[in-house]
Order: sequence, then structure tokens, then C-alpha cells
Amino acid sequence: MHRFFEDLLPGNKLQPMETLSIDGNLALACHTRYFRERRHCRSAVPYPFGPGVDPNKDLERLGGDLYIHTEENVVQYLGRKTDGENAIK
Repeated sequence: MHRFFEDLLPGNKLQPMETLSIDGNLALACHTRYFRERRHCRSAVPYPFGPGVDPNKDLERLGGDLYIHTEENVVQYLGRKTDGENAIK
């Protein structure tokens, strides 16, 4: 999967993949950014999807009773910009 994104994104835009060792086996830390399982966070409060993330309410329906979108699942996209004098913003 990492190689797929390396081929798609411009050079140096993707952080190197880091593997973990669990009981002597190589592993990857993976998660979904939109949901958590409700059974793991019974006291969590549902958090609305941000503007433009779920305009047709598809993700909201997909979560159903098994998954919940919480404040921890909110993704912020950041990028580097420079002004006319090459100052980084």
C-alpha cells in the first residue's frame, strides 16, 4: 500500500513507512480515520462530520450502530505555502 502512494504522490511528500515488531513479527499500525468501534468507546459522544466530508450523509449511514465518529476522528489537512518572499506559512 505504501508503495502505491509513493508512486502517486510527488517526491518527498510521503513519510517513510515504519514497521513495528510484535512478538518478533513485523507489523503495521493501521486504523480508520473516520470511525471507532462503539464497543471500545461506549461513553464517547458522536461528533458531526466537517463541511464537505460527508455531504450526502453516506458516512453517517455507514457508521450505523457499530461505529461512531468522534472528535478524535476529525482529520485536519495541512500543507506548506510560501508567500512572495518564500516565507513558509
